[in-house]
Amino acid sequence: MKGYTATALLLICCKFTVHAQVISVSASASPDSIMIGDRVEYRLRVEAQEGVDFRLPVIADTLSGAVEVLHPLSADTVHSGNRLVVEHVFRVTSFEAGIHEIPSQRVVYSAGPLTDTAFSRPLYLAVFEPEVDTSARIMPIKPPINTPVTLREALPWIGLGMAAWLVASLVYALVWMYRQRGRDAAIFPLKPVEPAHVIAFRELDRLKEEQLWEKGMIKEFYTRLTGIARQYIERQYGIPAMERTTREILEA
Repeated sequence: MKGYTATALLLICCKFTVHAQVISVSASASPDSIMIGDRVEYRLRVEAQEGVDFRLPVIADTLSGAVEVLHPLSADTVHSGNRLVVEHVFRVTSFEAGIHEIPSQRVVYSAGPLTDTAFSRPLYLAVFEPEVDTSARIMPIKPPINTPVTLREALPWIGLGMAAWLVASLVYALVWMYRQRGRDAAIFPLKPVEPAHVIAFRELDRLKEEQLWEKGMIKEFYTRLTGIARQYIERQYGIPAMERTTREILEA
């Protein structure tokens, strides 16, 4: 009987020795005692030889019934010599007073033909609730504290007010211009544009009255007559006749 017991103990020792050489799993909580709702950093560290495949446990929203996971903080992987170190850090808390056990974490690994499981040690988190003096008189609720408004707090409102003022001014200006459009036409009526042929006939009558041909000013007479004709074409048809030759006018 003693021989079987010794053999079993030897096998257990050998198994832990193999675990220690191939892979090690550790967990820690800092701090290990808090007030209700305080934050704790829970750290899971796996150190394994190169070539060892392992799967980390999936940590969701709780570590135990009373310890909640708020969010992950970091996940690091480091190669140190011939060993691989993986460390995951989570922020956890608890809202129940008492001593809460954080169970050990289970890591399944494969090293060659060997497939086994390594565990971290369980942890204990002490959660305390604040002491309330029930003999003391209940105090009334304090009123809000009046704090002065800083320039940094006022700047967004100042900018919003200026933007609203600019928009209102623009709308007012557009409405005013729209309304003034009809009034300006009534107050300052535009002078009607004379037809091109009326202007041409008036200039011809004036040229006729001057009787330049009787004064021997034949060249000036034809120059004036040509200018009247060109101005008529320019006003009537929009062709810049004063700047073009006769051929260019006919081609236009």
